[in-house]
Amino acid sequence: MQRGLYIAASGMTSAMVRQDVIASNLANVSTVGFKADRVVNETFADSLLYSMKGGEPTPMGTMNYGTRVAGTITDFAQGSFRPTEQALDLALGGDGFFSIQMQDGTVAYTRNGQFTRSADGFLTTQTGEFVLGPDKLPVFAGESGDPVIRADGRVAARDGTLLGQISVVTLDVTGARKVGQNLWVGAETGGMPQSTQVRQGYVEASGVNSVKEMVEMINTMRSYESSQRIITSIDGTLDKAVNSVGVLG
Repeated sequence: MQRGLYIAASGMTSAMVRQDVIASNLANVSTVGFKADRVVNETFADSLLYSMKGGEPTPMGTMNYGTRVAGTITDFAQGSFRPTEQALDLALGGDGFFSIQMQDGTVAYTRNGQFTRSADGFLTTQTGEFVLGPDKLPVFAGESGDPVIRADGRVAARDGTLLGQISVVTLDVTGARKVGQNLWVGAETGGMPQSTQVRQGYVEASGVNSVKEMVEMINTMRSYESSQRIITSIDGTLDKAVNSVGVLG
């Protein structure tokens, strides 16, 4: 009976973690380029039960000890395009990530192409990090006027003069680590995929489906409440066993 308490409690703990992840997804439903996280559950190792009837151990089957959170994964599915008509707003159609130089000099990767320009004409994120080119140097976008950014990431002035090249890279997403809401750090596995295009004047909307997340939140809450009722029921049974069995005897 105590084992039942542990199993129900493990279900409640897993549900609490899922609720936290869902809440984070919903909080970023309007964040450009955001990718939703998903909780992965797994069961504890099963135990093999034996019957000792007749003096010889006879296998009876296995017994499960509940569930636990194995970790979270990110859903990198393509988000929809939202037009902005801003020359420095970019969206990636297909796989790949923009390369960003962090304040400490490390390179991070993002799908958020809502860029701006520094005073000296270099392409930056909204928080001031430089957008990098294939040479891992900041991309020059001109000090004035709207540049033309082509599908392959080349940046040109209105007269056709080439100004720079935006780096779009393939990332090993299985080993990438999420930093904050919109950045990843990890190992590059290649350059820009042939099927990927840079789209100027668009941003990639958040990958969160608010309706789906709300349904998942309701289901998770019901799962939590079910485990809670199981604990209450077992607790009541234990209370009767402790306080009534001896009296009846």
